[in-house]
This record gives sequence, C-alpha cells and structure tokens, in this order.
Amino acid sequence: MKGLLRFVARSTVLGCCWLANLALGQDLPNALDQPFDTVMAELTGAAQAAEQRADPTARLQAQRAQLRLLAAARRADRLGPLIQSLSSTPAWQLSERAFELLSYRAALALQTSTATEAARLALPLRRLGTAELGPDLYDDVQLLLAHIDRELGMQSAALQRLDALLLDARRSGRVATQTRAWLERGGVQVRLFDYAQGLKDYEQALTSAPAWAPLWQARARMGMAQNLNMLNRRPEAFPLLAEALAQFERLGDQALQADALLLHSFFLSKDDRPAEGIAYLRQALQLREQVGDKDGVVNALTHLCGRLLQAGRANEALAECKRGLALSKSVPSSSLTWDVNGVTAEVYAKMGQYEAAYQHAHRSERALLALSKQQLADQTGALRAQFDVDLRRLDNERLTERLSFEERDRQRLRLLIAGLVLAVGLLLVSGALLARLYWRTRHLAEHDALTGLLNRRSLLEWAQDEVSRSQRHGLPLSFIAVDLDHFKRVNDERGHATGDRVLKDVAECLRAGVRREDRLGRLGGEEFLLVLPHTPADEACALAERLRGAVEHQVRLSPDWPQTLSIGVSTWQSGLSLSDCLQAADEALYRAKGGGRNRVVVAHQPPG
Repeated sequence: MKGLLRFVARSTVLGCCWLANLALGQDLPNALDQPFDTVMAELTGAAQAAEQRADPTARLQAQRAQLRLLAAARRADRLGPLIQSLSSTPAWQLSERAFELLSYRAALALQTSTATEAARLALPLRRLGTAELGPDLYDDVQLLLAHIDRELGMQSAALQRLDALLLDARRSGRVATQTRAWLERGGVQVRLFDYAQGLKDYEQALTSAPAWAPLWQARARMGMAQNLNMLNRRPEAFPLLAEALAQFERLGDQALQADALLLHSFFLSKDDRPAEGIAYLRQALQLREQVGDKDGVVNALTHLCGRLLQAGRANEALAECKRGLALSKSVPSSSLTWDVNGVTAEVYAKMGQYEAAYQHAHRSERALLALSKQQLADQTGALRAQFDVDLRRLDNERLTERLSFEERDRQRLRLLIAGLVLAVGLLLVSGALLARLYWRTRHLAEHDALTGLLNRRSLLEWAQDEVSRSQRHGLPLSFIAVDLDHFKRVNDERGHATGDRVLKDVAECLRAGVRREDRLGRLGGEEFLLVLPHTPADEACALAERLRGAVEHQVRLSPDWPQTLSIGVSTWQSGLSLSDCLQAADEALYRAKGGGRNRVVVAHQPPG
C-alpha cells in the first residue's frame, strides 16, 4: 500500500505541478485543454515551419512548448533526446535559457534516475533569485525544489518553500502558480500521512484551477480521491476518480490514465474486491509500457502481483513478480527493488516455498538498507546546499545592514547548530524506520503468513537447539505432532477461504493452550508441531489431550461439524536425534489416524 501511495503521489506531482507549465506564460490555455498527440503534432509543425523561414524567436517558443509538454506527459523517452539536442544550440546557452534547460534536466532525473541526481543538477538553481531567473521561471524552480525536497524526505522544507510561494502568489494574483502550489502541497501531505490536510489542499487546488485547465482540475480530483480513500470515505472517492480518469482519457495523457487506473484497483482491493481490480492494473501496466516508464512498469507489476495473490491466484502472481524482478535490475531504484522483492517473498510464503521466501525477504531488506543510506546521504547533501544558500543570503543582509562581526559569527553558529540538530533528527528518524522495517522483514522470514505461527524452518532450528540443550543437561523434552482430521473435506465442501479460517482458528486455540516457553509452529498444510522444553511424557500427553478437547469444543464449521485433531506425542531420550523424535511423533500421529482419528497416541520409543 505504501509503495502505491508513494509512487502515485510522486507521479501526480511530476505531471501536474511545475513540470506541466514551466514558463508557459500566455499559452497555458492552449496546452492544458487539448489532447497530447494533437498539441505535440502542432508544436512539431510550428518548430519546423519556424526553422524553414529562419525565425529564431518562433522556433525557440515552439521548442520550449515541446519541452513543457513532454515533461508534463512524463515522456522521458522523448524528453531526454530533445534536451540533448538543444544543449548545443546557441539560443539555449544564454543564461536564463540555460537555467531553464537545467531545470528540465533535474526533472528528467526525477523520472529516470534518482532524487540524488536531481538534487545535484538543481544545486545551482538554489542559489538564484528572481533577478537571475525572471518571475515565471523563479516560480517553476521553487516548485521543482519543493518537489526534490519532498523526494529527499525533507517534508518540512518543502512545506516552508510552498507556503512562501503561495503567500507571494496570492499577493500578486498569480492564479496558475497558486493552483500548482496547492497540488504540490497536497502531495507533501500524502507523504506525511496527513490525509485530512491533503484533502483540503487538493480541494483548494480544484477551487483555484482556471476553467481553461481541465488537466489541473482532473489531477486535483484524483488527489482528493486518494485522500478520501485513506480516510475510509471510498464511496465519495470512486466518483471523483472516475471523473479524473475520463478527463485524462479525453486529453490523451497516458501516464496519468495509468496512475488513475492503479488507484482504482487499490480502492477495489480495500473493498475486498481484488479480482475486479486486476483488469485495471493490467490496463495501467500496458499504458506505462507504451510511454516507456520503466519505474512505472515495475510498480504496476508489483501491485498486480499483490492483487493476484490477494485473489488467491498465487501461480499467476509469481509469474508477474518474476517479470517485475527481471525489469527492476535495469531500474536504479532501491525503493522499487524493496517493494517487488517484498511482495515476491509473500507469494513464495503463501505457496509454502519458504526458502525462496526467505531469500527475497533478505533482498528486500538489503534494498531497504540501501534506500535508507541513500536517503540519509541525499538529505545531508540538500541540507549542506541549503545551509550554503542561507549563509550567502545572511552575509548579503549583514553587509547591507552593516552588522558587527560578532553578530555575524553568532548568526552563523545558530545556523550551524540548527543544521546539526536537524541532521541528527533525520538520522534518528531514519534509524527508527530502518529498525521497524528490519523487524517486519525478519518476522515475515520466520513466521507463517496465514497463521502467524513460526514457519517450518524457524521451528526446526529452535527444536534442534532444544535437543542439544537436553543432551548437555539431561533435561526432559517432548514433541506434539498435530494434524487436522478430514481437512480436505473442509476445502472441497466449504472452499479454501473457509479452510484458511479453520487453520487460523485452530492455530489460535493451540496458541492459547501452551506455555510462554513452549514453541508452536506450522509445518505446512494442516500439520502443526509443538516443542515442549522441560516436559516429560505424561505432562505432554495431558497437554495434548487438553488441546484436542479445546479445539473440538471451540472450532466448528457448523453446530454438528466440529473440527477434530489427531495427535502424536514423542519424548526425547538420550542418544536420540531431532529426526528420531519427529519420526516417532509422526508414527504416533498416523496410529491415531488409523485408530479412528480425534485421539492422542503416545509414541513407542526404545529406551535411550
């Protein structure tokens, strides 16, 4: 879920804020209410006509419009070559145009590379003001920098920049800038998990959006739907998302169509209708493949895998996960690697392939570690750059106001301390996030996904340790093997969903009946195993009988259909291995089955 929100929020802002309108000026209406293919064809024709009649001004205007449109549509496959070709053009080497082209390079890096690269490219822009950039480009650069700050995890810095821009835009009546800033601000609130405020910001964007900007209006509606869903107000979210999707289709914006389809699928999954959402995900995947958005393709494959697993189609889910894993190797994103490996681990765990699940959970954990380290390095670099900018601004102010040398030193020290405190705070937050996600990944690797009990590998490792401890100290140790009677009939007559519920109910009943020092796990299918340290055979047999009776009494498919257990009990004796004990428990279990089921049988073991 978090991966989806993170990706859609990022994609929406890339298409709807500063990218859509960089220096659009008076031709905003002509770019935002027409289909992409139509506008692109007109601009290409205008550029060619201007070149034929040797009109450099008209050609520059057409080229700038092409850049804006390709950036707005997130067409990195065409934006990159256009930037490259314009870099050597004399008209684009002048200071203001060079800064404009640099901002597009940073925007392209956000789509095709990392926030680190975008921050590095945008570093010169942080030091420039209205005088160097001009008022229009200055607004666009501030929105770009706010978006980069957000991708680096510096949400407070992004909000501060956006609030200052909104205040200035209101004073001067720059309606377009206000709308774009509200859209970006809504994306920041999503990243902060403040969905109520995010909803308000997107409502402000919808209210302020000009009538000639249906694309902005549609993006605001999609943002509102996203936040309404997270506030558990999905009945209100679905119509808004449908309106946005229809507008994206009319305007031919394939990237935003894909985003909306992905959200629609997510909404359906939250309504326990994952199967209906699969078709929307496949449409989103096809659109992202058409526009060459590799990051988006991996993201769509990851969520398609999750929906298929949720719908009980594990084999199909595994096939899509493998596609996502293969493609993720060519995408420089630790976040996507983390997501796709994590979902793949869940699929393998569901299929009972625990070794493969553990391997992918480990890869997901390593990707998370790399992501956290990179985010920390990105934040530190951005803080250093912002600190340098603040120092320069402060130096200029002090020179103008003829401040004393002592005051200047005190101001610098305050800034330095503030920067260090912020850096330490970011480090602590990153460490806490990393620790939480590490334990979550470890829990997935060690526990059964359905019941939450220890999985086979973890339980047998723990049992081997107990056998070794008993051998050293001569302590009693017993094993209880449990199998659900007639479980195939449950699945055949009541369905696998009912079977899963029965397994979870039995697991909970067994868990409630054992001591804290005992270990309970699921070996696979309907088989469970209990390892009982410091427990002789008579106590283990008594416990097994209590557990059998508790399950028969508490777990029922209907009043006349109790779920019963067949149980085998074995006890470790000197000279026996773990394998010997488990085999003895299994043989006793099968004697219980053969003796009519719903009973406890103690293993016949040779004296040690």
